[in-house]
Amino acid sequence: LTVWDAQTDTAQTLVTSDLAITLMALAWRPDGQALAYDVTGMVWSLNVIGLDGAPLQTRIVDRYAKMIPQLGGWSPDGQVLLTWLGPTSPPHRENGLPLWVIPESDAEPRCLEERVLPWSDYVDWSPSSKQIAFIGGAGRESWVNKGLAITDPETLLPRWLVDSTEQAPLQPSW
Repeated sequence: LTVWDAQTDTAQTLVTSDLAITLMALAWRPDGQALAYDVTGMVWSLNVIGLDGAPLQTRIVDRYAKMIPQLGGWSPDGQVLLTWLGPTSPPHRENGLPLWVIPESDAEPRCLEERVLPWSDYVDWSPSSKQIAFIGGAGRESWVNKGLAITDPETLLPRWLVDSTEQAPLQPSW
């Protein structure tokens, strides 16, 4: 993975590997000083690197491809990453995966909700990074068994605004 500086017309290689891997999702930290990415292949992992390519974090690693990360992005303050984590099989992914909160500090990742469809438009941070709105519920259909909740990324205690039997909530936004 190489990034280019358009102002100086220079390139910086950030990621190289001897392993057979594929870079999947990329997400720049809001301050532009770090990049989160997930990889698949010989090793499945979620990584954060600095602009010089120096590794800042390697968080989730699975050498057996049982539970793989799918990057969801940064909080607006750049302190927390969201990622879905689950089996590689499409039926599992299509029925919703656990959504995890991963602090940039070395604090342990924690599960926000057990079943959230792995679509970025099903999750939205408040501009202050103090709350997360999400659509939760099992099943691949977006209009059945889905509820709308908000939670604090510290406590992870959801407050359900729309019950999964009332409506079909879509695309939460602040």
